[in-house]
Amino acid sequence: MLIPPQHVKPFVKGNRNDAFAITEAARRPNMQCVVPRSLAQTDMIQIHHLRNRIVEQRTALINQQRGFLNEYGIVVSQGKEHLLSALPDLLEDADNSLTSAARALFIQILQEWQQLNIAIAELDKSIKQQAHADEATKRLCMIFFLEK
Repeated sequence: MLIPPQHVKPFVKGNRNDAFAITEAARRPNMQCVVPRSLAQTDMIQIHHLRNRIVEQRTALINQQRGFLNEYGIVVSQGKEHLLSALPDLLEDADNSLTSAARALFIQILQEWQQLNIAIAELDKSIKQQAHADEATKRLCMIFFLEK
């Protein structure tokens, strides 16, 4: 069991009395301890953190691409789906103001976007596999879907 640091801090009397403070905090009858994470829980948390970072990268990439398109006077409807569906037509349209260098840049950004989508899909698959293997997660999903 672990004692949260904020519960130990009031008992610290100096730099060298950490053991005393921990002991004193542990003696309190209303002290709520925390169970350490299992390795499986740690794995799951890391996958979620990695997925969040990749989603943030994709969002930044999409926003950057919109900004670049705005520089050429091209505005696309909000939503990543609208931009993704409009890009092939924009890149093929010879009548718009995109230069050949800009087209090459947008193709590169589109490829990076597709790679991020693939990475997110793989992590989603891993999350689903772990969720199906964990009994507690199955129960939570049943409760969640019954309430909707």
